[in-house]
Amino acid sequence: MSAAYNATNGKLAWSFQTGAGANNTASVFSLDGQEVVAFYAAGSALAGSAHGDDLWLFGLDGKLGPAPAASSTGAQAHAGEQKPPKATAPANASTLTVSATEFHFALSTPTVNTGTVTFKVTNNGGIPHNLRINNQQTPNIDPGATATLKVTFTKPGNYPYLCTLPGHAEAGMKGVLKVK
Repeated sequence: MSAAYNATNGKLAWSFQTGAGANNTASVFSLDGQEVVAFYAAGSALAGSAHGDDLWLFGLDGKLGPAPAASSTGAQAHAGEQKPPKATAPANASTLTVSATEFHFALSTPTVNTGTVTFKVTNNGGIPHNLRINNQQTPNIDPGATATLKVTFTKPGNYPYLCTLPGHAEAGMKGVLKVK
């Protein structure tokens, strides 16, 4: 998706569904006397986002509607990469669901026991987010997508978590998980 924000007040001016993630900074230039914006949208195999192969050109008099949102294909392994063997979960393992939105996390529980915790993080917002806790982090999660993070807590305590994308924690995407 491509979106433009008003530089004065920060409000959304317009958005356009491109069908895949934008892979570069937009270029603004003049074409036949009209100011246009161009960028490439191809998604990301590493982030598991929807794939495309489109160069988009926007002008003030554009008439084309948005493309349908593509489906996510999941992350793809690099050549030569081997999947680690699946480990069995210890008896004290638990799963915690996390909803990420602008600019807030909602955890299914604020407290967990020591041991391995699986964080199932779903981005219910409109822009990418991630989750960092106990020196471990999910990849950036596209809107509508989910990522899983397994973290082992060996001792009780208060563990801060946050979204590491610029400005997100400062806007409220942070908190503390209690481990007992």
